[in-house]
Amino acid sequence: MDRSKKIVLLKSILLTVIFCFLYSYVSCKKDNISFKIKIKSEFNNIGLKKPVGIDEYKEKYYILDADLNSIFIVDKKTHKVQKKFGNIGQGPGEFFSPGYLSIAKGIISVFEHRNKRIQILKTNGEYLSEIPDSPFPWKAFCMNSQGEIILGQPQKGFLISVYDTKGNLRRTFGNLKKISEIYGLNNPSFEETYKIALNRILLCTDNEDNIYAVFIFAPLIQKYNANGDLIAEKKIKGKEINEFIKYFPKTSKPTGLMKTSLDGVTIYHFFLSATIDPILNNLIILTGLGNLYIYDKDLLKKKGEVQIDSSLHKGVIYKLQSGDKELFFITVFQSGIFEIEY
Repeated sequence: MDRSKKIVLLKSILLTVIFCFLYSYVSCKKDNISFKIKIKSEFNNIGLKKPVGIDEYKEKYYILDADLNSIFIVDKKTHKVQKKFGNIGQGPGEFFSPGYLSIAKGIISVFEHRNKRIQILKTNGEYLSEIPDSPFPWKAFCMNSQGEIILGQPQKGFLISVYDTKGNLRRTFGNLKKISEIYGLNNPSFEETYKIALNRILLCTDNEDNIYAVFIFAPLIQKYNANGDLIAEKKIKGKEINEFIKYFPKTSKPTGLMKTSLDGVTIYHFFLSATIDPILNNLIILTGLGNLYIYDKDLLKKKGEVQIDSSLHKGVIYKLQSGDKELFFITVFQSGIFEIEY
């Protein structure tokens, strides 16, 4: 090889190395996004008492109020109430202590604590059907783009159950986890005692109908495709996690965490809510201490953490929900809905 060709080859190799370095640097910077969040108060003057859910459909917000047992339809641009339907009761179109709301394909599904059912309605409030005697899904409740209702029901022997809008069970999937798998405790009595509680999850879906299961009482995320095939599984990591799990299976309260008597045991809320952020298309997880963990939804790779300044809102954050282009959180004790702005 003559001298000129050697020089060209060396330059080509050098440029390739520089390109790869720069690409790696940019990717690294991208993965370590600095999240700066602003909080905007919403829906203060429309007559809400205890909002517990919000979703969006065709330029309208649908807000579920647990105290009023009603759904408010609010114009997205003017924030004025266009319609309100529902009242307390057990009949079609009535609600009794509703807790969760989701909308897809022109269908609203509402879980009611006291009526122990999931009621399925049109967006104008017309009753369609229901899933009766629904075991409490404990926050594991969402819909996919096809209008199917997805529930966490470990008491049925699988992690997740999928129903159609007529209340028919379509499929179940997801193997239940064991205490020994998560915490390394080879104690047969714990395995049985925490069999169901350990497998309580949070649920959300993305635009491709992939399903994300975040375990409430274990540092674990799973991702399934729409058919129920497990795509990925990752342990959740963060400064709070080691602090959380060192208490297990003690019954003393970890500092700052809420506890619940569930499935015959007391569990602490390591994680409170999860959703797909429609702004950056990330998986957002709300921890028991009110912080946000940001995950790449495709790789389940952690991208960052955000601590929300509690002085910017009232109450205690307990739920995240997404609109078409908005990300909201809902507070309790001093009830309210707030929009997160990046």
